[in-house]
Amino acid sequence: MSGTDLFGAGDEEPAPGENEPAPGADLRPRERAPRRSRSKLPYLLVAVVVVAIAALLLRTLGDASLFFKNVDEAVAQRETLGSKRFRMQGTVVPGTIVDGEVDGRGAVLFTVSYNGSMADVASFDNPTDLFKDGIPVVLEGSWRTPASEVISLGCDGVETEAFIGGARDGWFFVSNRILVKHDASYESANHDRLGEAVEKGGAAGSGDRSVSCRGGGRK
Repeated sequence: MSGTDLFGAGDEEPAPGENEPAPGADLRPRERAPRRSRSKLPYLLVAVVVVAIAALLLRTLGDASLFFKNVDEAVAQRETLGSKRFRMQGTVVPGTIVDGEVDGRGAVLFTVSYNGSMADVASFDNPTDLFKDGIPVVLEGSWRTPASEVISLGCDGVETEAFIGGARDGWFFVSNRILVKHDASYESANHDRLGEAVEKGGAAGSGDRSVSCRGGGRK
């Protein structure tokens, strides 16, 4: 083996000018194309869905944790219940539904009864068309003493005393949700109590108001 073979002397060298750039070629370094940023929209949509599901679960668990009382039980235990939030079932006393205000905030005032006991109610929920005299309802809320100013607005919009024809015993139930019999939410949550509500919830009522007084507003 010869020395030229050991050191690669036999390899051909490139001809002069073979690897040189062509005349007029652009020798400036090329800039890299910017990377396209990935859209954040899919991530935002996923986050919105997750938050919505979490909110629904929290509300469902919160509703399930509310304990249930009929009006007679709620009245008998209100000192113990205090300001705790719970569900109260009763039947709307005929002639007691009227618009009103609690500390200047619009509300629907009425009275519910069950098993001979009555409770006055101020609701900030907007009742459905199913809400009327003599209908069983489930109310979500808590007791309050009349430290708040509660007034009734008659059919002519003039202020009158609240809860005429109701319990008027120094307490009232503040509700922000009304579930009405025949409403899907009511029947699904209280199916086995419907019979009791119809049987024991009736009350003749002594008020001289009617549902027709609603919607008059303040004059």
